[in-house]
Amino acid sequence: ENVQWGKLLRPVTTQLAVEVFWVTYRTLHENSTLYASPNLAAGRNFALSLACNVELERMVAFSYYVFTDGDFEWISGGLSRFLRQAQVLNASVAVPVLVNSTLVQSAQASDQVPLSIAHADHIVVAVSRGAAHELLPYDSGLDSFGCWWVSQWVFTAIAALVPHLQTVMIPAVSVANMEV
Repeated sequence: ENVQWGKLLRPVTTQLAVEVFWVTYRTLHENSTLYASPNLAAGRNFALSLACNVELERMVAFSYYVFTDGDFEWISGGLSRFLRQAQVLNASVAVPVLVNSTLVQSAQASDQVPLSIAHADHIVVAVSRGAAHELLPYDSGLDSFGCWWVSQWVFTAIAALVPHLQTVMIPAVSVANMEV
């Protein structure tokens, strides 16, 4: 499945409607919003605020907020399958397998069974509406010393330590970091 990033209001399948807010901090692209953020977390928080505004304006509620980096590619499964699996599992946080990571062997050994994990790369991360108030927004102030990953680490730690939150890696869906 190829999602046309930057196309607003584009359904990915007939059963799964997806709103895409393409926020970029480097170069303005067609259908994107340029947000000159000091770090990745601030940009993701801006995208979250766009989604929340749409929810208020339309009086709707999104099931998941999905954040992605710009340098990834779907290898298997795609966005539709990823979100369907997250919903079926009632995952608080869902991530796909990152094919160039050390978790690949564990995911392959699981025979496509979702894995409960405590650490994940945030290249693609889905946060359920129910967990969002505990995990979002990212604390972008933590990322102000040249490292953009501290806020992601805090998010991951909270998700792993709060007993009722469940972080799940979905082996049926995989992505690759294209800049590695």
